[in-house]
Amino acid sequence: MRLDVRLRRFSRVLALAAVGLLGFLVISELADSFSGEVFVLGVILLFGAVGAVVAWMDDFTGGFALLAAGAALAVFVPFAAEHSDLAVTLLFAGPFAVAGAMLLAAGWLRPSPPP
Repeated sequence: MRLDVRLRRFSRVLALAAVGLLGFLVISELADSFSGEVFVLGVILLFGAVGAVVAWMDDFTGGFALLAAGAALAVFVPFAAEHSDLAVTLLFAGPFAVAGAMLLAAGWLRPSPPP
């Protein structure tokens, strides 16, 4: 199996797992109390979920959306958390950023169709 196909499959599964995990955390926070931080986290999660779904159709668009969601989480999480910790930031933003970068790499590695 070619490298671009393996990268594409793994990054799609990673993106869906990240959306599922973060979605579970947002829903459990919403069950306790609703705040502005949870709303912003939910909007970023929704953007990441759209990017994960779009990644099944177009690698570049989904990759850029997931990379943007990862960057938004990397900026937002340290400000929203009580303890600004690098590990927490990487836990939330890392899977989105890695999946987005892997989708972009898979798109660039894909062989071009013959003319």
